[in-house]
Amino acid sequence: DNNGGGHPPYVNAAHQRRNKHLDRRYLSSIDYTWEEFRYMVLQCGFEILEEEMYIPARYTGDEKSMMKVVYDCAFLVARKKKSMDG
Repeated sequence: DNNGGGHPPYVNAAHQRRNKHLDRRYLSSIDYTWEEFRYMVLQCGFEILEEEMYIPARYTGDEKSMMKVVYDCAFLVARKKKSMDG
């Protein structure tokens, strides 16, 4: 293949050089928005019992510095609906 040894087609040589330190699994991951993920959960037959948004989760930072990385996380509790077939 001509796209860099099995990488997805959007990964060109410059992208590979910039990100050669990253794990290959990271480069091939798919990131969904909360809305996309929530839709998939519902489409797979789950009902959402609890849902909480914008839960701060510190990823990295220095306590003595103003620099930090904080993610806004989501939390849900879901239950698979019983099928009509029994």
